[in-house]
Amino acid sequence: IDYFLQKQELNYDLIHTTFFPYFNLLISLIIGNLINIPKICTPFFHFSNPRYLDRELVEALKKFDIIIACTNIEKKILTKKFKIPTDKIKVIPMGVDYKRFERIHKVSFKNFYFKQNFFDKKEINYKLVLFCGNKNYEKGAISILKTIPYILEKTKKVYFVFFGPSTKAFNHESSKIKKLKGVRIINFTPDNLTGYFDKKKLTAFKEADIYLMPSRSDAFGISFLEAWAAGKPVIGARIGATPEVIEENVDGLLVDFDNPKDIAQKVILLLKNKKLRKNLGSTGQLKVSQKYTWDLISRKTHLMYQNIINN
Repeated sequence: IDYFLQKQELNYDLIHTTFFPYFNLLISLIIGNLINIPKICTPFFHFSNPRYLDRELVEALKKFDIIIACTNIEKKILTKKFKIPTDKIKVIPMGVDYKRFERIHKVSFKNFYFKQNFFDKKEINYKLVLFCGNKNYEKGAISILKTIPYILEKTKKVYFVFFGPSTKAFNHESSKIKKLKGVRIINFTPDNLTGYFDKKKLTAFKEADIYLMPSRSDAFGISFLEAWAAGKPVIGARIGATPEVIEENVDGLLVDFDNPKDIAQKVILLLKNKKLRKNLGSTGQLKVSQKYTWDLISRKTHLMYQNIINN
């Protein structure tokens, strides 16, 4: 706080913070009030997660001049459940670096292929089911592990690849599942990646057959956009904001949260239907290119900034 107050010569026009319910929200409110500038928050409100429903924390959120919701569902919940005035909430979705994901193997990594580097040489043609995110219950990673035995009853030729920070619960469940015959799990954590655009992650997206993240705690789900940008079909949970992001049976499939049998059924459906995978992935790719590039999202955000400052 002292740093920002002592640097007033930088002449801030507004302050924009993210991620509810963390301490940076309070710092932003204090600074905004002290130097009398508009205060904006993009909370990424995970309204299916009980941790986000603390009334006192929501009262702090209400003190911002503008709240940016990622979806209309998020706006509706904030308005109806927490009585935040609708005119205070603007809807601006998330975005993706579309060209970076679309051009993998064409420009970025012409000579690096995920399956060639990490699959058994005799299993290069096996399918790849990908997850990217925190490996916890909320994100659906543990549900995926519980799904694997049901999938292997129908097809053995599949690898399950996980990217993201691990948890004790995930590691415990993974150790049990790996003991089953025919299980193929590849697990990456930030320790063995070189950053957000690590070549292992990007090529895994490009070579995946299905992107699977049956999460209950996403305000949007940027990784769905990443998968679509790479031309891949996605599967998400029928809960929270995901049904607004994924148009069921058009650019992806929806499942019941933490329902291994339902998840397995949808995964098997896609693994056995190449045409459906291609159609869903192509439709999602077109949607991302038209609605969710960072160029488009940044223009919307900048226009909102200008309107707030001018008013």
